[in-house]
Amino acid sequence: VVGECKVRDQLTRPEGLRHALSLWFPEQSRVYIGSTERPDFFAPLRSSFRLYFAEDFGRALANVSNNYELYAVETLLFFGSSGTVETLGYAASWVQDACFPAARLRAESRPGRRAA
Repeated sequence: VVGECKVRDQLTRPEGLRHALSLWFPEQSRVYIGSTERPDFFAPLRSSFRLYFAEDFGRALANVSNNYELYAVETLLFFGSSGTVETLGYAASWVQDACFPAARLRAESRPGRRAA
């Protein structure tokens, strides 16, 4: 278990994330990051990708008044994007099955959907 925790920690650090993203997306791709980490945590990725966070869309999200609403918006972005990468591949499967039962059919037909 300790070894697994160490590997997960390495994979979710900025350098691990940069490596995972570079496997599937060209440099300077636009990347929306939904995370509980502060945006400055991801600063090292800015040299390779154009990063966006909820904070970058303040005007569009002005009427979002709580974290549940923000989570709903981020979930729609996640399933509507042209490509997604999850740091922990199991994280979205239950949401997908519970909230978007037809999403699996759409995701299977789209290139670029992979777990890191």
